[in-house]
Amino acid sequence: MLAATILVGNTLGDVLRRNLSGKTTKANLKLKKFAVHKGKVVLTLKAPAAMIKAGNACASLFDAEGTWTRAGCLPIKGGKTITFEQLPAGTYTVALQGANSAKKVTVKKNKTTKLSMTRAAGTTLSGKITDSKGKAVKDAWVGVRDANDTWLNAYTNSKGVYKVTGVTTGTYRVESDGVYESTDALTAKSVKLTGKKATVNIKLTKGSTLTGKVVNSKGKAVAGVQVSVYSGNTWATTTTNAKGVYKLQGLLAGKYKLSTYDPYDGGYFHGMSSTKSVAKAKTATVGTIKLKG
Repeated sequence: MLAATILVGNTLGDVLRRNLSGKTTKANLKLKKFAVHKGKVVLTLKAPAAMIKAGNACASLFDAEGTWTRAGCLPIKGGKTITFEQLPAGTYTVALQGANSAKKVTVKKNKTTKLSMTRAAGTTLSGKITDSKGKAVKDAWVGVRDANDTWLNAYTNSKGVYKVTGVTTGTYRVESDGVYESTDALTAKSVKLTGKKATVNIKLTKGSTLTGKVVNSKGKAVAGVQVSVYSGNTWATTTTNAKGVYKLQGLLAGKYKLSTYDPYDGGYFHGMSSTKSVAKAKTATVGTIKLKG
């Protein structure tokens, strides 16, 4: 006799287990309906023409717990409003992107709440990004996060110089992790702006490395398996090579948990290793991960 789990419909549907004995078995499931929310927040946003044209006149919506839910921008070719739809009743915060400006709003069930805000033109924040050896980094991503956890960003030029426009008065966190597959770690600085132009230079910190091997139940190396690590807000992923070896570089020091994923149909089941700590700018070897299947 075979026990089977039957999943039908959407993620809110019921799960039914039936014993199958070679005969036709009926499994009746009653699916739960999705709740349809019709609440809206319509933001009338006044912003500088240059900012609208650049597609940077944007806002984010956060729920009562401070979780980001939606974002939107004024249309480049006209339009004065940003609409957040399909909202359940509750309290929300509308934050202007990278502007240190936010307002709380209340949405009633299936009703529309309107508000108006003005996006200040702000000023310019610029600087230079260098790697852990002091060399200018070209095409490095630079993020500028305001007190409301919204972002402005830019990329460095051939001399490692970046420029972000639209920053306002208040505290910002400026961060960069160099370029893709850099061995340097995410490095950040906090700066309090007063409405004047400011300069923030960042020298990246040398990153840490986690390395290891993935094998199957017979001890044979498995190629193409995705290996991910996470620790708090730090997350990174890579794939194993032909020898089943992986290397994750540019990590911050800390304790990480590793997980594996085989993206191919009919592949291996997921495996999980124990947590592994790595010191600043050091390399740590993880115990071999053995997959099932």
